[in-house]
Amino acid sequence: PRSLPGSLQELECSRCRLSGTLPDTLPRALQYLFLESNRLSGTLPASLSRLRSLTELELSDNRLEGSVPAALGSLGLRHLDLTGNERLTGSLATAPPKSGCSG
Repeated sequence: PRSLPGSLQELECSRCRLSGTLPDTLPRALQYLFLESNRLSGTLPASLSRLRSLTELELSDNRLEGSVPAALGSLGLRHLDLTGNERLTGSLATAPPKSGCSG
């Protein structure tokens, strides 16, 4: 599809033989993005770090390359897997842990 519905919360297309690059624009409501074991190539778009609802990002075993956007670390993801993308480099900045206490 040319675009995804803005209200889309979960996208599961693992092992679907998808190829091409990740789109620069993904729905802001997206919470779960599972695209492992495909043939996706290119770089991780910096726009991923603007998906504030995203909690799980699974992009392992693709052909992604370039630098991991450091801002992904500030999303507080519960699950992130980028393994199997041998040409992907970099590290993540991490946000301070969230605390339930107030002072």
